[in-house]
Amino acid sequence: MASFNIIFRDNAFIVADQSIANVLFHENGYGLLDSSGVLKLHPVEVLFLVDLGKAKVVDERGNTIAFKELCDLCERMDRFVWVKFLVYSDLRRRGYIVRVDLGEEPIFYVYRRGAKPSEEASRYVVYVLREGVRVSFTKIEQLVRWCQDLKKELILAIVDRQGEVVYYSLSSVIL
Repeated sequence: MASFNIIFRDNAFIVADQSIANVLFHENGYGLLDSSGVLKLHPVEVLFLVDLGKAKVVDERGNTIAFKELCDLCERMDRFVWVKFLVYSDLRRRGYIVRVDLGEEPIFYVYRRGAKPSEEASRYVVYVLREGVRVSFTKIEQLVRWCQDLKKELILAIVDRQGEVVYYSLSSVIL
């Protein structure tokens, strides 16, 4: 796919070109596609696509938004965007299809390598944590039970102070 533009409009990142939007959504698992064929991307997805050189972000007048400015903009939208970006980028570079949960929690739904998200369910739920940030046992227990209900494997992605990501699989909680 050739480089394309992501438009920043009304505090949202969109891909208006329907052919590109369809490929990004159906084949690669990016964003949310509305009924008119416009794809809305999460800031983490935008940072990844720009970092790869596959896209650039432009404002409504067509002016390119520089990467540093884009990072600042995304951080104003989501204060944990950089930690999420590190995990998202690592998973995508390993060949996984990753969908971003749109809630408040730092959650990704991860599909097997080569999967088409429009045709099958995700296998994993990845919960992002920063090194040194406390998480209660109750929270971990809730996550494990939720993933069991979804029939998905819970993976904790812990980002250390140097930006390295370590993954831990959790399958049960014993009291």
